[in-house]
Amino acid sequence: MNGPKIEPLSKSHDRAGFQCGVAALDRYLLTKAGQDVKRNATQCCVLSDDGVRVRGYYTLSAASVVLSDVPLAQSRRLARYPEAPAILFGRLAISESEHGRGAGGFLLMDALKRSLDVSSVLGASLVVVDAKDEQAAAFYLHYGFVRLENPASRLVMAVATIAKLFE
Repeated sequence: MNGPKIEPLSKSHDRAGFQCGVAALDRYLLTKAGQDVKRNATQCCVLSDDGVRVRGYYTLSAASVVLSDVPLAQSRRLARYPEAPAILFGRLAISESEHGRGAGGFLLMDALKRSLDVSSVLGASLVVVDAKDEQAAAFYLHYGFVRLENPASRLVMAVATIAKLFE
């Protein structure tokens, strides 16, 4: 075994065998993720040891954030347009067998690195995530995301902050 690897979702991945404990996230991977990737609505990256079993996944897509909702500390260096270009960290799901083993942080850091790389080509200045509940919000706050004013379930991290993480 070569160890865990994060790779784009492909037909070889066993989506039906994935269970994270949240029916909507399991269903998304099984029924919609492949279609969304084909239609360029999102990119889906999976954590796998063998190219078949999915241990976790996340999605990234283009987004924008209303600039007036971004806390001043995060928006100070952003271009003064009504909306800031962003990358949406749309879904994060970890297989039940991987809960509590660091896979969530591993996937998040990979997503942040990919977002940083994309921002140099695409021109995004924020990564945004919509936390499904307070436990998820606490996870993102732990990694340095900050809450937006509206809605409070939405959190952001400036690409400049991400760049410092990878210096």
